[in-house]
Amino acid sequence: MGEALTKLGIDWKMLLAQMVNFAILFAILYKFLYKPVLKMLNERSDKIEKSIEFAEKIESKFVATEKEREKVLERAKKDYEKLIVKAKEDGEILKKEIIEATKLEGKELIQKAKEDAVYEKEAILNDIKSEMAVLVQESLKAVIKKDNKEYDKDFIKEAIGK
Repeated sequence: MGEALTKLGIDWKMLLAQMVNFAILFAILYKFLYKPVLKMLNERSDKIEKSIEFAEKIESKFVATEKEREKVLERAKKDYEKLIVKAKEDGEILKKEIIEATKLEGKELIQKAKEDAVYEKEAILNDIKSEMAVLVQESLKAVIKKDNKEYDKDFIKEAIGK
């Protein structure tokens, strides 16, 4: 076999050494780059799933609040009908107060839920961008072994899409 490779112009010792070097490089990159990146992505995925679950809970609370608001409106109408027999003016005032309070409560809940969702999304995105920037910088240092801070900053900004 060695003679056949030599006839083809291939140094089998050099080929074997290159294969061993490649296997070592592959193992190092797998252990120190691939596994940490995969772990970080899984953690981010878990956080995003939790955020989605949180948003779904908020949405279900909003639906429940909306149903409660509808029930309150129905009760207010019944009260209004009873009170209109006794005193039309008092019934009108009561109806307006209940409707306004319910609308305000609904608007506040909607606004709070929107603010919470936006804040959580921004926080997650900022965390991801920060961690990706550090990871890209460390990866670049490991791969090219070059400590050019200006080049790193430009490359990181381009990599995270800023």
